[in-house]
Amino acid sequence: MKRLTLALAAILAGCGKTDAPAPSVPPAPAAAQEPKQAGSEPAKTQESSPETLAQTLMDEAARKEIASGGRPDVVLAAYHEVCVRYPFTAAGKKALARCVELEADAVTAIDKEFEGVRSAADTLAKNRKFFDAIASLEKYSASTPKESLKRRAKALIERIENDARKAYVDAVRAARKSAHVDAERLIKEASEHSTPEVNNAAERDLSLLEHLKKVEATKRAMVAEEAALKAFGDRAAKLLKRLKERAYAEVIKELDAAIADPSLEPCRDSLTADRAAAAAAATFWEAIQKTLKARLNQEITLKTADGKSVRGVLKKIHESGLSVRLDPSTSDTPLDSLHSDQLVSLAIHSEGLAENAGASYAAAAMWFFLEGRQAESRLELATAQEMEADITLVEASWRRGFFRMAQAK
Repeated sequence: MKRLTLALAAILAGCGKTDAPAPSVPPAPAAAQEPKQAGSEPAKTQESSPETLAQTLMDEAARKEIASGGRPDVVLAAYHEVCVRYPFTAAGKKALARCVELEADAVTAIDKEFEGVRSAADTLAKNRKFFDAIASLEKYSASTPKESLKRRAKALIERIENDARKAYVDAVRAARKSAHVDAERLIKEASEHSTPEVNNAAERDLSLLEHLKKVEATKRAMVAEEAALKAFGDRAAKLLKRLKERAYAEVIKELDAAIADPSLEPCRDSLTADRAAAAAAATFWEAIQKTLKARLNQEITLKTADGKSVRGVLKKIHESGLSVRLDPSTSDTPLDSLHSDQLVSLAIHSEGLAENAGASYAAAAMWFFLEGRQAESRLELATAQEMEADITLVEASWRRGFFRMAQAK
């Protein structure tokens, strides 16, 4: 009885609605009237009682059930009419029980019809093919005319979308505890065959991960470079001193060893640039020495940095090559005291470095640079650039190499 009362409440609240509207029922026939007799109440006939009317509708519903071949919409509507119009009659209670049975059968039938689609979608979702699962459900929903099946498909789509979000969140949490390579793999695996929402989130997260990798790589490089700079910084000052003593071969050999040193790998580019600068300066210096040796015992005029001239017969070039002696003078003339134009003319001429080659002026620029004569170095480097010489390496040394840092100390 309790079950029937609860079911009746559900029916009165609209239970039993189907896709087809319930057929209307003609109003109950009016009670038959009998002639009034003096001193008596009107008699209620058997035909006008609710029990009789309810049973009549119940019988009609039974006939419709047989005639319709058990169509759920027609049968349910017929029994629904009985229990709504005469809920407290015996026939109404029977109709209510029948409605409950029919609705349960309808739900079971819908579940059975949807079972194959649901099982296939769940299998795809368990294999993390969320996109394929949702696509199959959307296709099924568009193909079926039954609203109840559409509602089931929609509910299952929402559940699978939630599963996709959860799977991606779990992957992100695992990625945060993993190395970059594993984190990238976890995110890609979680977003593959997933929903567009998850794919968009994965794209943003992978972009952030790539940025983080670059930042951390830069930090590591800076730390390593700082350590390498500290390790080679003091040596650079000593090498610069040796360059001014014209020990070019010795310095180049030491720079070659530094370039090959794995511990100095972070500053290998700077070392390579400084070696190129030292080699270019050595070329310039050798050209000057060659020119002077070719003019031994010849009369020459040398212009000094203060604008004066020294004239005489070149009698001696000191072993270090740092100075020369002209006869009749009794004192030596240091080559680094000569005017920059004089030095360039000694190195770059028809029998020395090529006059029409930018590399010759780049060599001059590096010699002046390592000597600490920045104005002359800048001028010669600009000349080399105008002559379209490849000055990439030597300019890197000139701007930010170890020798530049050593000169700044």
